[in-house]
This record gives sequence, structure tokens and C-alpha cells, in this order.
Amino acid sequence: MNRTRVLYQEKEYILIHKYKTGYCELKTLNAIEYELVHESELTFLD
Repeated sequence: MNRTRVLYQEKEYILIHKYKTGYCELKTLNAIEYELVHESELTFLD
């Protein structure tokens, strides 16, 4: 994934990795916070 921007719980994240299970590893734009969420919960901005 090439710096795909997504929206999760009204915060913007960068998509780091998408797993085969449908879960996505995200990080905040300032790289302080990381999340693991299912892609169905995301809004893709790019």
C-alpha cells in the first residue's frame, strides 16, 4: 500500500498494511498512534 489515506472514527490515518483477513494496520499522520481495524469500518480517501 502506498500511503493510502483513510478515515476511521473521524480521524485520518495512513494505511500501512492490509491483511488477507480484511483487517488493516493504520497509523496516524504523526505516527504516534496505531490501530488494527477491519476494512469495513474505513472510509478510503485516496
